[in-house]
Order: sequence, then structure tokens, then C-alpha cells
Amino acid sequence: MSSKAKSRTPVAAAADGADEVDSSEEIELSDAPPQEVGAGGSDDDDDVDEPPSDEDDENDNRDAEDVPDPDDASAPPLPSAPPSRSPPGADELMRSQSGQPIRMHREVWGHWSMSDYGAIKVRGPTYLDDGVKIPPACPPALEIVHLEIYQCDQQIFHVCSKKDNWLQRYRREQAAKAAAAAGKGGKKKKGAAGNGAAAAASAAAASASPSPSPSAGSSASDSDSPRELPMLPGADDLPDLSSAEGLRPFDDDFFFVVVFHVQTAPCFHLVMYFQRRDVVRRANEAANGVDSLEEEHDPEEVRVAQEAFDRLFTRWIAGDSQWRSQRLKLLPFLVEGGNWFVSKAVGNRPAILGNKIRSIYHCNPEQNYMEVDIDVSASRVGSAIFRVVKGYASYLTLDLTLILEGQDDDELPESILGGCRLRQIDLSRPEFRDPPLD
Repeated sequence: MSSKAKSRTPVAAAADGADEVDSSEEIELSDAPPQEVGAGGSDDDDDVDEPPSDEDDENDNRDAEDVPDPDDASAPPLPSAPPSRSPPGADELMRSQSGQPIRMHREVWGHWSMSDYGAIKVRGPTYLDDGVKIPPACPPALEIVHLEIYQCDQQIFHVCSKKDNWLQRYRREQAAKAAAAAGKGGKKKKGAAGNGAAAAASAAAASASPSPSPSAGSSASDSDSPRELPMLPGADDLPDLSSAEGLRPFDDDFFFVVVFHVQTAPCFHLVMYFQRRDVVRRANEAANGVDSLEEEHDPEEVRVAQEAFDRLFTRWIAGDSQWRSQRLKLLPFLVEGGNWFVSKAVGNRPAILGNKIRSIYHCNPEQNYMEVDIDVSASRVGSAIFRVVKGYASYLTLDLTLILEGQDDDELPESILGGCRLRQIDLSRPEFRDPPLD
């Protein structure tokens, strides 16, 4: 079995076609000492800001003019030497800067993992009185189980509704496995009748096997003839699927999907898939035969924080789009590899997404997922930040952490919703996909 299949979470491994995770292999953490947050190289101008402190009680409200211009003469030159990369698939369990165990997944375009939640601070239980922020009392409520970056000639909204989307392929995988398991049980109990059930399960598995992602070979460079592209609905033409009526956010099969759109030529899509952390941890322990590699937290503090989060999360799911967007915060943090110029652009401070960026919510109660499309290009600030980061992306490690802002006493202390870490992303390498037909 490949190291890729062994090291992914069971959810991600299932969608990649892996049958199981090898439980005989002992998981080891890297012996390298934790790196200091903000270490970006040996040069002084490579250092980045420290994590947000207790005094950083204001959200990022910059305008586009406050973001440095990469065409400005004062912009430092890009590094001359390309970064070294490990081969795709060589996943590694390692410790983050704050000592948290994280699994770094390696793709052809770079690396991704969960973010380092121990390196930031959130609103504490008495924040409304004293403005004090504290380290999170518990791990993030949701854990990232899959991430993909791809390019397309058009922006793709509501990606989870497309049949070749990762979540759709994962659902089909699970249905096929359940049908196959039912067929095997029927064979033992009913003999010939069970054989028929097994045959039906095999047929279902064949028809439900994941469709391959649209190939990078389908790019325009492969043919001199112009491609006829389907016109996808724009953000203003989409049906309103924002109502969460019927969603079951505390069930094991709930997915929260975040899509960042950058409308360049071509358009970039960063798609993050989250599940409830307790579901992912139970699956990992069952598959690997080891306990979750989590640091210890005070049980009472964990209970209080989780209860506050569950109250806020329930309200957030049930709220309308405007209410959700006024509570959903994005905290970008430049971990390493940048300089003063990139650090100034990123900001390293939380931003209420609804203040600057258009967010569109899609809920599917039948399949029990919520997707939020975050149209970075619709914001002058977002576009300006992307222009800076794009040139340095191959050298950066960047954490993107999502937080629901607690504004009432019973919503505090805050907990982290979820997050991801992106490391050395080569934006010339993501797969190029044709616009989906359905």
C-alpha cells in the first residue's frame, strides 16, 4: 500500500480509492524541534509578525489602498532560487510551530494540512468586559479532511453540486461500500439469494465508482481548435439555497465546505472540506489503532468552550446569509517564508468576511452539507492581497483559520471553527479543469 493511502484520513483515503489504512505501521512524530512562529529565514527582513496578541481586538478593516502594490519600486525582488519540495504523496506527521501534531499532505502543487490552532488567540470568556484574548480551550470543532486547488476558465459556484466533485465521489464510494457489505451479509444468510445481492452490490459499486477528475490534459494547449465552453451561472444568477432548514450539523455525515474564488485568467479555486473533529478522530483511531495525538486540555474549560461554540454554531447555521457573514471571521497568518512586504499585505489579523468580500451559501439537507463560496475577486482588498501573495506563494507557509465571532456572553469563549495550512504552493501546477456540465 502506498504511503499516500496510509497517511490520509479514512475519509480522504476512501475518496482516493484506498480500501483501508495500515494499522500495523507505527506513527512517529518528527524529531525536529518546534520552529518559532514567524521564523522565515536567516535574514532580518524575512521575519513575519507574531501571532495576534491580546491587544489586537479590532478586525482588519483595511481598504485596497492600504495593501502594498507588488509593482511598486519599493517591493523587494522575488527569491532567485526555487524552493525544494518533497514528492507528492509523501505525507508526513509532524509537529507545528506551537507543538501541535499535524499531518502534512503533499500534492503536485504543494502541501496542505490543518492549521496550527495553538499559535493564535481567541476571545476569552470575559472579552466583552476586558477585551482579553486567550489560547483556544479546545481543538477546532471541524477538521479538514480534504483540500484541492484547481484552475478553470470560469468561476464555479456551488461546486458540491457537480457530479465530479470530491464530496459527490466520496458519497458514492460510501454507498457502494455499504451495498457491498450488505451483499456479503446476505450471502452468508441466504445462500443463492445472497449471491444475487452481491451481484447487485458489485453492479452498484461499478456504477458508483468515483469519476476521474477532469484531466489536466484537457487544457487549451492540447488542441489548436477553440473549445466550446458551457456558460455557467454567475453569482447573481444562482438559485437561493441559503436556507439551512433540514440540515443536521451535529450528525456524523455533516460536511462544511469552503470555496475561495479568485477570478483571474484562469480562475483559481481553493476548496476545503471539513467534518466534525470528533467524527474524524474516531475514524482515525479505529483505522490506525492508536489514540488521537492530541495535547491535553482542561476538561472543564473544554466543556464550557464546546457548549458556547455549539450554541453559536446552531445560531449561525440557522441564520440568514447576512447574519452568517457578519459572524464568520478569517484569520490569515504568515508562518514563514515571507518578508515585511508580504506580511503587510497578509495583515495577520482577523477579518469579518461579510465586510469586504461577497459570500454565497448553499445548503443541501438531503446530502447534509453547507458550502460557502467566498468570492475574493469581488473585493478590491482581496484582489490586492492576492496580487502580492501570488508572486511569493511558492516560498510561503500560510495558515487560514476560520472563527465564528462571539458577540454575546453565552457565545464566549470563542473556539476555532476550522482551518488549513498551505505550504509552498506553486500556482502554475494546479490541475486545469473544464467547466462542469452539471
